[in-house]
Amino acid sequence: MKNESYFTIVENDIINDIEHISNLEFRLYVIISSLSNNKNGYCYLSYSNLRKKISISERQFYRCINNLVKYNYLIKIKSTNSQRVFLQPVVNRVVSERKDYNKNSEFNLFDYDWLS
Repeated sequence: MKNESYFTIVENDIINDIEHISNLEFRLYVIISSLSNNKNGYCYLSYSNLRKKISISERQFYRCINNLVKYNYLIKIKSTNSQRVFLQPVVNRVVSERKDYNKNSEFNLFDYDWLS
């Protein structure tokens, strides 16, 4: 199997937010962001597989996810077809923190089409 190289875009907000975001949360965010590079812009990997990627407990995982959601770095998206919840990185936090913010807005999510 050929080893492919790729990159992930991470905003400076989360890099510099050492007051709210731990190193573990940052690492999880980067993994989720790298796996969100698809047509819909959210991570398809299951929670258990995400946990295995960084070798953390279920409790640590949910703490990290909840903190990333709390500080508006991730959005949880419920699937319309099943009970599954997907994780999506919020890239433009300035737009998403406005009072008129709509989670379905085209401005709150990163446009991954330019990578194609």
